Amino acid sequence: MTLQAKHDLTQLQSRRRFLHNLLGASAAAGIAGSGFSSMALANAPGEKDSNMALSILVRALRATDKDVCVAAAARLESLNAMASSFDLHLRSAGLDVADATNIAAAIRGSTTEQLSLRSFSSSYNPGIGELGAVALINSLPPTLSEIGMVGCSLGDESGEALLGWVQNASSIRMICVEGNSYSPQMRQRISNLRKDRAGLTVIV
Repeated sequence: MTLQAKHDLTQLQSRRRFLHNLLGASAAAGIAGSGFSSMALANAPGEKDSNMALSILVRALRATDKDVCVAAAARLESLNAMASSFDLHLRSAGLDVADATNIAAAIRGSTTEQLSLRSFSSSYNPGIGELGAVALINSLPPTLSEIGMVGCSLGDESGEALLGWVQNASSIRMICVEGNSYSPQMRQRISNLRKDRAGLTVIV
């Protein structure tokens, strides 16, 4: 089976698992059970959209049943309704490919014009593999200022995804991707990003 075929199969399986978990969580708790207060959901339309969008990510994190992700979900739930940005740090969470692709899908659905992802880290999760890493990178919004994927056993495929993503990431200021399995050529290409972007720190 080709890498693309594996990617497509993993994406399909992950979507099914993600939807199953979301439907189960919704049936058990409803929107109010996501941890956001009814007062927050009753605010202005923009605030309501932001809170409901973020609740998708909260449920996806809880669905992994991993302590680091559950703690991250709790932090998101505690955000002030007026918050305009949030951080998502999932270091050493024990994530696998399915977890990464599910979280990636939730990230895409959780950022709005009113609420942006500011800092993201999936460092020290070697189990995400190339497929999970590519899914995560492709889900990241251009508003991101920091990305960390240290020690994730990443190779050149996810390196290409990172290089492609950076082209549209006007706010990026820090990229930390050391401790991975890039080829010398890919490592140099990533390192060269600092030459093309003033104020960008790259550690590879």
